[in-house]
Amino acid sequence: MRSFVRSVSAAAILLATGSLTFAQQQGTQKAFDQWQVVCGQPQGGKAGCILGVSLINNKKETVFQWAITPDRESKGNRLVITTLTGVLIAEGIAVRFGDGEPVRIPYKLCMPKFCAAEIPFTENWLKTFKASKTFAATITAANGKELKYDVSLNQFAAAYDFYVSELAKLN
Repeated sequence: MRSFVRSVSAAAILLATGSLTFAQQQGTQKAFDQWQVVCGQPQGGKAGCILGVSLINNKKETVFQWAITPDRESKGNRLVITTLTGVLIAEGIAVRFGDGEPVRIPYKLCMPKFCAAEIPFTENWLKTFKASKTFAATITAANGKELKYDVSLNQFAAAYDFYVSELAKLN
């Protein structure tokens, strides 16, 4: 169990608890339309960067976060998605680009205030992001209602390039 919780990563917990501002006091923070790159060193952790977007509801709660973070084990990147609790876990998160078939991403962990999904952010994901203008993520609430989040990819390519250059400076 311990290795499972470790694999979900501190990034998922940082994202769910407050998020992309973990490095505000020391580090770099730059916005690219909705996308934000935050780099720095959280207390007690290693320096790193997060590239992400957060969707916030009227109650000022983060209802959906999508972030790309370094994966130290694979030396690549991983995609960490957090949602509020109260979701049908078995349904996972459905991600659709244009009219394509949805890709299902399974949840890895649910805690009292958030649920998290995490997968490798591969070259195929990167190519799709750079070639698309938007994507839709759909989650199913525990009551069966589908919640759809449309995410703009405007300026994603510039944000990703900045994220990569900032990571290179830290390593």
